[in-house]
Amino acid sequence: MALKVTLNDGNSISVDANSFNAAVIAEELNKSSIFTLNIGNLVINKNVISSLHLETQEGAQNNVSVLLNNGTNLNTVVENYNSKDVSLELNKRLQFFSIGNVVIDKREFRLISDI
Repeated sequence: MALKVTLNDGNSISVDANSFNAAVIAEELNKSSIFTLNIGNLVINKNVISSLHLETQEGAQNNVSVLLNNGTNLNTVVENYNSKDVSLELNKRLQFFSIGNVVIDKREFRLISDI
């Protein structure tokens, strides 16, 4: 499956990965013991990652929009979206969070809303 990795300098990299689980990747990125992330053939410094997401979500009925500071809008599917739950998750002392099929560096998002 094709993933898009957006860097904090605005550049994007497409990479093929065997699988993608946003929650698992966010958990891995939040470990203080790691410095890099391996996705497909890519090894990347976790401190330059702005977001990761599937390039296409076939048949998905996106119901949540994530607007990044750079103006990029990422849409995803979130079952039982609740803005209060998302806010509580964002207030945890972790750098990365996942919502639907998107992983985001908390410093890089502007707002999250339902569509």
